[in-house]
Amino acid sequence: MLQIKTKIRDIFGRKTNSLRKKGILPAVLYGAEIGNFPLEISFKEFEKVFKEAGESSLIILDLDGKKYEVVIHDLAKDPLKGNISHVDFYHPSSIKEIITSVPLIFEGEEAVQKTSLGNLTKRFHFLEIKCLSKDLLKEIKVDLTVLKNIGDKIQIKDLQVSDKVKILKKLEETVAIIVSREEFKEEVKEVKEEKPNPDEKTKDIIS
Repeated sequence: MLQIKTKIRDIFGRKTNSLRKKGILPAVLYGAEIGNFPLEISFKEFEKVFKEAGESSLIILDLDGKKYEVVIHDLAKDPLKGNISHVDFYHPSSIKEIITSVPLIFEGEEAVQKTSLGNLTKRFHFLEIKCLSKDLLKEIKVDLTVLKNIGDKIQIKDLQVSDKVKILKKLEETVAIIVSREEFKEEVKEVKEEKPNPDEKTKDIIS
């Protein structure tokens, strides 16, 4: 299991900018069984682990020699620069199920595009799952090579996951489908015509 070393942080508020300038990322660790701890970690070390673990895999947080199994629960980004500015680590209960979002990894897409008479459309790129922390998935793989003809589709029920993991979608919902060229053009047109949600805001920097 991937591991990050960390220590207690004693700098808060706007003063945390001084940490970021030194390559240190402000963070917090929390969980029902442990309370809250303000932390600081090496940005480079976090970036390396996050690239491999994502937000749905358990990692070990080494806090001055005491180790906690955690998930990367939330990231805050600088609204101007787009850099990660703060991270929340969550220590889940070992006996209570948690809900998290898992990325879909599509395999065989190039082969499908070469052989299919239609266009491949993906309806989901992430799915929410519910399970115990020990059963968390880093990703869910989707084998697209089973799609041959227009109308062929992969549904939630076709995905290969452990019976200990529940996908929080209806089993009949479509993950990927081959549609005709005309249908594909219409879907693209609808996406372009969608208006942005004015209520969506960039997440503020958390200190």
